[in-house]
Amino acid sequence: MMHITHLELLTNDLEATHAFYKSIPGLDVQDRGDDFVTFAAGSTLLTFKHTTITRPIYHFAFTIPANKLYEALDSLKEKTEILTLPDGNPIADFAHWNAGAFYFYDNNGNILEYIVRHSLDNAEALPFDSSRICCISEAGLVTDDVPALAGQLNRDYGLPLFTKQPPQDNFTVMGDDHGLLILVARHRHWFPTAVEAGVFPLKVTLRDEQDKEHRIDHGRP
Repeated sequence: MMHITHLELLTNDLEATHAFYKSIPGLDVQDRGDDFVTFAAGSTLLTFKHTTITRPIYHFAFTIPANKLYEALDSLKEKTEILTLPDGNPIADFAHWNAGAFYFYDNNGNILEYIVRHSLDNAEALPFDSSRICCISEAGLVTDDVPALAGQLNRDYGLPLFTKQPPQDNFTVMGDDHGLLILVARHRHWFPTAVEAGVFPLKVTLRDEQDKEHRIDHGRP
């Protein structure tokens, strides 16, 4: 199993980012400094650090209980605009992943996702709120050479290809249902938007099934 224990991203508007994540997903603040803020998203820490880079944009996904997708959608659509698919439906049905999801933007333009993964069998009876977020289970890594990055992550960290998604030259997924790295080619559009993927610095900390941590520092100049 692969778990994302910490995701570190950049923002050029720390105050607005702080306000957004407290009020929209409703995440608890774990730490705050002059140039960073850290939230708890279930078992994952989410840190935003201030940058002078103009509007760095990322994609990441929150796993929620498998029976809470529509309840979460109803909750979020009262607070922010939910993105729609080409057919006008807000819910994406990823049958080959045994998953479903919906998407929305944060204040920075990041593409956020709430996803249910039925293979995890984590349905629960409690009403949905921010405390029911399980973890961050996806982080997007943008590169000019997807196959080369996939090979490097396999060699350096032993990360496997995601068995439910055949690798492509511009889109490859590594890990398992607990935690995934989404490798996409620069300029490929982030689903379900027309936003082109760009390379921006991020750090992601993974914990494997041997409880060993791996820290990946990606997108540095």
